[in-house]
Amino acid sequence: MTKEDFEKFCEQNNKYLVCYHEAIGRFEMINNALADLTGFSQEELVGRNPYDFIHPADKDYFQNRGHFPALEGRDFDEAVEYRFQKKDGDYTWFRTEITTLKNDRNHVTHLLTATQDINEIVSLRTEKEQIERLFNDTCRIARIGAWAVNLENMITTWSRMVYDIHETSYDYQPDLDTIFDFFPGDAKQMFADAVSNAIDKALPFDMILPFITAKGNTSWVRVIGKARIRYGKAISIYGVFQNMNKHMEEKNLLSEKIEEIEKEMFALGNVVMNMQLIS
Repeated sequence: MTKEDFEKFCEQNNKYLVCYHEAIGRFEMINNALADLTGFSQEELVGRNPYDFIHPADKDYFQNRGHFPALEGRDFDEAVEYRFQKKDGDYTWFRTEITTLKNDRNHVTHLLTATQDINEIVSLRTEKEQIERLFNDTCRIARIGAWAVNLENMITTWSRMVYDIHETSYDYQPDLDTIFDFFPGDAKQMFADAVSNAIDKALPFDMILPFITAKGNTSWVRVIGKARIRYGKAISIYGVFQNMNKHMEEKNLLSEKIEEIEKEMFALGNVVMNMQLIS
């Protein structure tokens, strides 16, 4: 590739950090974007090997998923993500796509790379993972799980906590009809009516009902549900299951204490009345 060809390629791919490498990796030509982003001049990078700048923890990954497959002429399923050290010593995240250039004998002689700076994307991805971990931990502590039913194909989806609440194995295949069977007596009809009203009338529901797990254990659950509407028709229903055993135990205990206090107050009232009669 001539310098003119490289410059033309850079113009056509001006959203990327473009580099032309020897097969072993050394930079032969780079565009200004890479130099500007990393803080190095072109003269400081040309002749150097990218491995001099790749984070030590990412070098094997870059070799095995990017460089070596390229030298073997293999096709790439995805770009390679890794950390690259800038001149100030800080690392930034890159995503690189590699194109091989071959001679008449089909041997790889050079590599052409197009790289994107994905530092912001990785930061957002990390933040998202942290939020998801926090959410999962919160759900585990609060015994909350998500559920959904796709009304177009009737596929029911549970989070792991919903399986735990039902005391079923994670390979259990739930469906809308069998969900009703976990609710005893009148609770079954109450839940079925709530689901029907959500589907037919777009009415959300939030109720606490008695519950019998797959292992036969009695329980209390809070069920929240809402329909997703498209063009005036419900296409899915989704919501939350929450184990309410502790809540109901505390509620019953509070009711018992209130009842005891009321009895004591009633007894005290009788004493006062008797004293008034005596006097």
